[in-house]
Amino acid sequence: MHYSADTPRNQNSNLRSIILLLIAFFIFSIADAIVKLLSSDYAVLEIVTIRSLIALPIIFFILRRSGQEIKGISSATQPTQFWRGFAMFAAYLFFFLALAALPYSLMIGIFFSGPLFITSLSVPILGESVGWRRWMAVLIGFVGVLIIIDPRGTFEPATLLAIAAAFCYAVSIVLTRKMSDSAQVTAAWTNLVYIAGALVLSPIFASLSFDSLHPSIVFLTKAWVMPSWFDLGLISLLACGWGGGMVLLSSAYRNTPVAVLAPFEYFSMVYGLALGYLFWREIPTLQMLVGVALIICSGLFIIYRQRNQKETE
Repeated sequence: MHYSADTPRNQNSNLRSIILLLIAFFIFSIADAIVKLLSSDYAVLEIVTIRSLIALPIIFFILRRSGQEIKGISSATQPTQFWRGFAMFAAYLFFFLALAALPYSLMIGIFFSGPLFITSLSVPILGESVGWRRWMAVLIGFVGVLIIIDPRGTFEPATLLAIAAAFCYAVSIVLTRKMSDSAQVTAAWTNLVYIAGALVLSPIFASLSFDSLHPSIVFLTKAWVMPSWFDLGLISLLACGWGGGMVLLSSAYRNTPVAVLAPFEYFSMVYGLALGYLFWREIPTLQMLVGVALIICSGLFIIYRQRNQKETE
């Protein structure tokens, strides 16, 4: 077997990217936990607005440091950038609305159905060919989702929000494949859409008066209040974490093939279980573990098949 002289260098680069990815998803997991902790005191759109406003100068700083001009935002792929940003905003909103009502580890488990939606959407949107083995993996993964949400048992409506978050996230990823813009420009566009969406929707939902005790509805329709200095610091930490995590993530995927890194995204489940137990003493049920195992196994199989597309499907 022939080995190129770059093999050790490539291996070191891959290891570095894997470490960056694991750190990025750890930061994202901490940020998710902070939002869940804040959900009892603040409206979700208030958190999104403050976080996005604080993140905006950070993103512009990163944009300039990368050698790109601000005008690159206006010359980006449009309207795909807008719809991608809208899909990310919807995913973010649905994710945290569900997180207010669901155990953290359960929410992360359902969100991992994203790769299943990505595979399904790549056919009509990107015109990709998906063989029967991958379709079977998608089907098995969705069986795992059904096992987790348990529609015939103690069904929690917020699980539908979690599935919607995974679907919207998948739409954003598929649309990303249609663009050639840099990660920095895309992050700037996404943040601007977050701010616009939150400012437009906030007065609408804040004016509604739902007589409901469901945590997701309360989190959406709660009136804005002035955050304490401590909580403002936490939201600022969210902004810095999101900006820093995106830089780490884009750096990892810029230097290493997706097929190498994608399986390590499932390590977020370990973070979810650990943080769920640490903050809320959540202990996953056997049913949840079985469902998550099916989702992860099907997702890994899809990644494996995509990595070996030259084989006969």
